[in-house]
Amino acid sequence: MELLINPTPDILNALRAATAERHTLLDSGLAIGAQHASLDDYRDHLLMLRGWLAPLESWLSGFEDGPHLALPVVLRAPLIDADLAALETPPGSAL
Repeated sequence: MELLINPTPDILNALRAATAERHTLLDSGLAIGAQHASLDDYRDHLLMLRGWLAPLESWLSGFEDGPHLALPVVLRAPLIDADLAALETPPGSAL
């Protein structure tokens, strides 16, 4: 029986495993993680995420190579903007 080994590690799963504890700690302190989170909590969460994610996505888009291209490129800022628009909150709003 031949043992097949994937020579390319699953980067996304490795990243999730390596950061799982930190994400659990972070998520436990966010209002959006509360049992009775409100739409205002969700809006505040979106604004917080967009504040660091949009500049990061913009910066990463300037590179034509690198480890970030090992994963499928999914721009999250436009998805956040769509939710903010549905909540009638401009993307540039501050908390």
